[in-house]
Amino acid sequence: MLRTIYSTGCFAWIATTSAALPSPAAVVQEATGIPVLVVSGENNHDWRWTTPSLVQILEEADLFDVVVTYEPAKDLADADRLAGYAAVVLDYNGKRWGEAAETTFLDAVRHGLGVVVVHAADNHGPGWIEYEKLVGDLWREGTGHGRFHPFNIEMTDRDHPVTHSLPDIVMHPDELYHRLVNVHGVDRRVLATAMSDPDTGGTGSAEPMVLVKSYGDGRIFHTPLGHVWSNSAPQQASHRDTQFRGLLTRGTEWAATGTVRDVRTAPAPLTDAEKADGWISLMDRAAWRSFSGSATPAGWNFNGETIVREANAGDIVTNELFGDFELTFDWKTTVAGNSGLKYRIPAEAKQPIGIEFQLRDPADDEKKAEHRMGAIYDVVDAAEAPFTPWGEYRTARIVVRGPRIEHYLDGKLIAAADVTSEEWKAAVADSKFAKVEGFGQPAPGRLLLQDHGDEVWIRGMRVRRLDGDAVPVPASKNEDGESLLPAPGSLDGWTSHGDAIYAVEGDTLIGSAGPNRRQSFLMSNDSFGDFTLDVDLLMEQEGNSGIQFRSYVMEDGRVAGYQAEIDPSPRSWSAGIYYEGRRGWLDDLSDNEPAREAFDEAGWNHYTIVADGPHLRTWINGVPAADLLDAEDLTGQFGFQIHGGDDDIQMRWKNPRVIRSGQHEWTPIPTPSNETAAFDSSPAIRTSILGDNAEAVLHHEDGTQSPPFPLKSSKFWHAGGHNELTAIRNASRTVIQLNGSTILEESKIPTKSLQITSPSAPLETTRWERCQKTP
Repeated sequence: MLRTIYSTGCFAWIATTSAALPSPAAVVQEATGIPVLVVSGENNHDWRWTTPSLVQILEEADLFDVVVTYEPAKDLADADRLAGYAAVVLDYNGKRWGEAAETTFLDAVRHGLGVVVVHAADNHGPGWIEYEKLVGDLWREGTGHGRFHPFNIEMTDRDHPVTHSLPDIVMHPDELYHRLVNVHGVDRRVLATAMSDPDTGGTGSAEPMVLVKSYGDGRIFHTPLGHVWSNSAPQQASHRDTQFRGLLTRGTEWAATGTVRDVRTAPAPLTDAEKADGWISLMDRAAWRSFSGSATPAGWNFNGETIVREANAGDIVTNELFGDFELTFDWKTTVAGNSGLKYRIPAEAKQPIGIEFQLRDPADDEKKAEHRMGAIYDVVDAAEAPFTPWGEYRTARIVVRGPRIEHYLDGKLIAAADVTSEEWKAAVADSKFAKVEGFGQPAPGRLLLQDHGDEVWIRGMRVRRLDGDAVPVPASKNEDGESLLPAPGSLDGWTSHGDAIYAVEGDTLIGSAGPNRRQSFLMSNDSFGDFTLDVDLLMEQEGNSGIQFRSYVMEDGRVAGYQAEIDPSPRSWSAGIYYEGRRGWLDDLSDNEPAREAFDEAGWNHYTIVADGPHLRTWINGVPAADLLDAEDLTGQFGFQIHGGDDDIQMRWKNPRVIRSGQHEWTPIPTPSNETAAFDSSPAIRTSILGDNAEAVLHHEDGTQSPPFPLKSSKFWHAGGHNELTAIRNASRTVIQLNGSTILEESKIPTKSLQITSPSAPLETTRWERCQKTP
């Protein structure tokens, strides 16, 4: 998210780029987050420190674009400017703003502007009745606090987006306000409280720490937390606590949008298609039991949406055993919390010992990298995790195929190992598992959720087996489907293009060529739509090669289309997807080290290619390689390439087999109203645009939408002519392609529809089509 520091008058844009400073209009145009205004400039607290701190908290969440005003009396009087924000964060306790600013501010809130009230902002405005009604609970006569100290905060109401599945806050260092006064008796909702301990100067009562209410159509989030007195550096701990930072992030997002990222990105129930792919939900209590063999303890709460370790209950394990598998789930813990997901627990194990995906809050991360979140606990280091605000779910993914194990965190490969390697053996010998015979070796076992004494939340846990009939891809053997081998001798059903010689020996196709050769391809005469292809290949004499799919022969005899690369060069992009003849690399492996390391230059390699409509994926020796959304071609021919070059080359492709799975086709849809087309069950929609100015907007399932994307700003826009725009989605991301090139990608939020608008010039969409599956 672009963030800059730009100041004009009393406004400052806060961010982190060294580029030339843009105009204010440019900043608004480039902003991609929720627009938030922080109001500051006067306070009986250290506002010169707290305001930059609040900005930092909001910006690090990668949700907001933040502007600060230090002259609210002037700037809040500007109704047009105020209309550009979704929420206002009040870090202000000083002089009133004057009639113009106060009237404009209150009117904006009544019409939907969100408000976040932080700490002493509830001290502000004695006698300003409407402000007091807006805030609700205020510091007025009789209010006080004890000494600054750490205390616990209990989430007493989790039926609200801000506190939904939010762990209790533990030992937060702050000033605990007591006896806040609801001067006008307004309705408000208390979401969390803290016990005000008389030993620290408190009341002995539970005091509200998180409150929400409404003022007209505006949502109000209020927390009296966040105290920092002037010249009191130790009290800055209130802001540095990750729990406060996460709470403020959630409260601000809710005030601005009515929801929070955790709720928006909640995993949906398994679809029929996912079940057909072998996915099984593990969110039912019946799937688990106590490690000791008894029923699942009550201390593990299964409510249909989450699994929560609430009380001392002991470890739980799955009833079923899993060999090779893929497992994914969202998780969170209390601050400094510790838990783990273990696997390969032997069926008759006496001790809960197995490979562990470490579930650990960053505040509890040790210096030992093999104990960090996502690590293969005590054996393999974890890379640095992507930042996520406290209180938000992180997504874990574990992939186990034979000796290869991989741990992913929020989409990033964070730890991996081959349990048959010398490196693994040495790491185990240096770990607490040194005396465990055969630790981690490939064998079916149970999954285990660890009770480490801390609260842990799990949602969306699902698993699929990668070793058996339930696993569609990648296959370990080429036993199913129809053979792609040409007939020996005649090569019937195939056509050769170029200098290479192709021949069939037994179950293997051999392609060879001498030096100074041209590109060569053996192309199938048949075309294929959706499919799963498996083939083993061996490079007997080194040289670049590839497997063409959904390809075609052009009029000049050259071949164009998708290619799963065979690349023995140092970059090692084998199984990356290249578009031969026209577009070049579409999905290389520059950010996929496990796939780059999986290719064996000296031995046989197993390739799996899966094409399902516009979703194209490859595996190499069981390791996920390319994962591409692209709608250029939905059908085409297979081919085996011998690349041009100066040296001899020979390739072997053994037992290529394909399973056909129908086909996707483009079907016309009526021109929609307001130029908006819904995906429905389709993975892609496209339209042809005629005009000089157009913007694309993605509408999400949760009711939000992406900022309008100006298509003419792309280098792929054809000024004055027809432009083809395609939106492609799957469960995890959506891409927009303009004239065949990807210009925008979104992740996590499911997409519902595509809208084309024109801010100025006339616009015409001459065609709308939806990509549909046919048998």
